Amino acid sequence: MPVFDELEFHPRFEEHQRDGGRRVVTEAEAIEAWYGRRTIVRNRKRRGRYLLLGTAWGRDIVVVLLQTRKPHVWQAYTAWDTDP
Repeated sequence: MPVFDELEFHPRFEEHQRDGGRRVVTEAEAIEAWYGRRTIVRNRKRRGRYLLLGTAWGRDIVVVLLQTRKPHVWQAYTAWDTDP
């Protein structure tokens, strides 16, 4: 399993969510999930991507993580709310 030390955001992080018709997960919420209790799993649908499962402000969220060229730095690409 790779090392997940640092998080950065894709320039269109919140736009990706709106494009998919989802309720927007803010960068602040993704950061809270990153530093809180989290689980990171390999994304079975997309090679080279991982999913961060965490909680932000009482919401369960999923954040798609992409590898960057910098070791141990991951980019948040998009996210969604897992609550019904």
